[in-house]
Amino acid sequence: MTPRIEPALLAEFHRPAPLLLAAAGLPGLEALALPGLGLWLVDAEGRLHRPGGDPARATQPLAAVPGEVLAMIGPPAALDGLRGWWAGVAPELPPLLPAGTGAEALPGLLPLLAAALAPRSAAAGEWQRALVAARQEAEALREAMHALLTEAGPPPSLPPPALARAAEPDPRAALAPAGGRLVAGQALGLPLSGLTALALHLAEAAVGGLGRLRLRLHGAESGRVMAAWDIPGEALAPGWLALDLPQPLGPVREGAVLDLAAELGPGDALRLSLEDRESDLPVASPAAAPGVPPDRTPDGAPGRALALRAWTASHGRRFVQPLHWDAEAVGLDVAPHGVRVALPESLLLGARLPLGRVERRALGREAPRLTARLRGGEAALILLPAVPLNGLDLLTVEFAPALGDAMGLEAALWLQPEGALVAGLEELSLEPPGARWSGWRGAPAGEGLTISLALPLAAPRAAMVALALRHGGAPEAEARLELAALYGRRVAQPSAVKPRRRARLPETPEEAGRPRLAAARLEDSMVLGGGSYRHLDISLEGVRAGGEAWPRLRFKFVISGGAPVLEFRARPDWPAMFEQWPEDSAAMRSDKYGPYLWLTEAALAEGLLDGLALPRDRAMLAAVLTLLPGAVATVARDATTDPVEFDLLLGKARRLAAAL
Repeated sequence: MTPRIEPALLAEFHRPAPLLLAAAGLPGLEALALPGLGLWLVDAEGRLHRPGGDPARATQPLAAVPGEVLAMIGPPAALDGLRGWWAGVAPELPPLLPAGTGAEALPGLLPLLAAALAPRSAAAGEWQRALVAARQEAEALREAMHALLTEAGPPPSLPPPALARAAEPDPRAALAPAGGRLVAGQALGLPLSGLTALALHLAEAAVGGLGRLRLRLHGAESGRVMAAWDIPGEALAPGWLALDLPQPLGPVREGAVLDLAAELGPGDALRLSLEDRESDLPVASPAAAPGVPPDRTPDGAPGRALALRAWTASHGRRFVQPLHWDAEAVGLDVAPHGVRVALPESLLLGARLPLGRVERRALGREAPRLTARLRGGEAALILLPAVPLNGLDLLTVEFAPALGDAMGLEAALWLQPEGALVAGLEELSLEPPGARWSGWRGAPAGEGLTISLALPLAAPRAAMVALALRHGGAPEAEARLELAALYGRRVAQPSAVKPRRRARLPETPEEAGRPRLAAARLEDSMVLGGGSYRHLDISLEGVRAGGEAWPRLRFKFVISGGAPVLEFRARPDWPAMFEQWPEDSAAMRSDKYGPYLWLTEAALAEGLLDGLALPRDRAMLAAVLTLLPGAVATVARDATTDPVEFDLLLGKARRLAAAL
């Protein structure tokens, strides 16, 4: 028997969807009319049709089986002809569910539906993950293409980096180490994307060869180190310490956090300048001065941030061979404060045992553990030849008593140069550079031994760690200790401090009502329609007014139809101009690039400035309008060499500023 079907239904029969084939005349077929499943009937002559259809129209012989048939339902004798044909043209037969009615087939249909759903769910999950990855790649590609199109062509010289965060040091406020060590951190208030250089101001720096300063730039959300510098003490000098990245960071959508740690030798002096204004940027230094709360600096000024400057540039537009670059730290994950960082078990497998009764013991499939037996007067030594120390601030070892009493037992932790030849306790020394010793530590009654060693900033990437044990009890006393754990910690993470409320600076009479500007830069200029439209794309850096400060502001000064206009864009590649945009204002517009504020003389006359909800936004807009003539006079020299056009631009800027 060759099944036949109505020609007009052939495409529907082969559509990619699960089907049910039931014997025509089976009672209760309505129970099989399930959503998402196609139900087809086959009679004794092999004619395929839909429920309620006319079998007489089935004249087209079926040449191939459909893609997915969940089951054939009905008495076996009624389906023998169809199944015999199917076995000859297809690799496998669909399951047969013998049933006298449609309802009787439902229990057997349930596991078949579940089996068909499982691979679809897995495939949907894979496609969803692939879609997310494709979207991320497309976004990165879009940004790369945008940068390429906007800066295509060989420029005569690469544009200088843009100042994204400006700071002035306060000569009266500084952060100094306490006890020879300083740990501090600060959120920069900037995204990582585009960062190309930092600068840290040192109020005082007289550091010898034993001192060191370590800095790491990481993402606030992921904790991934994106840049790192390791600076020896003799390279530090008062003033701005430049910290370059090899090239600007790519489109990393995370907040930037800078952590630093300093270690000084005897007689060294180091003081980090604080900003000359109060700040809402999180800054903390738990190790700077004992007893000082982490949100207050030692000079008592609340909310003082470190004097830091930051520059940004387009990705791939600046390449530098940076000084003191710590490439091995880049890519590390910064563990939360105090979290254990496990060291590889293979360190213990490669341990050397030059002294004492130390053996390896394993239980079942566990990795062998080191166990030391000591009687009174005996000693033992365990050497770990190459322990990776990069990024660790503290090294800890734990011994657990396996037999006997640990009273009288002492342990010490030594840091020795990698490759040192050590055969006994007398050969352990503090003379090599970077060597450290924890001191001998005893065990409390009934407890094990825990020894921690603070690692120097100048510690090598890998070093030998020596675990020394000695028993000071009676000769007949015997104890057995098991090396239970060996781990590190990263403790230099003080920057996770909640931001405080923004503080306003007190104004001097000379500063009151007089905005200040560090620099004005021309980003772009354009003239269209024979001069009926022109604009200057302007960036202002280091703006201060009314006790507020903005590292960078950007706007377009537009002349459209002879009238001056300011255009402020709400775009991710622009600085955040308004903390609260006037969305209900008629001056708010939108185009294919997103929303923007179109500030005209009429909008100012209608009270747009006074209508802004936040005082900081009002201060920003007033400062831009006040600084506009000077900024236009500065950047217009780069946009035109025509004196008439220069005077036109400057006159329009003065006209718009006068509308304030």
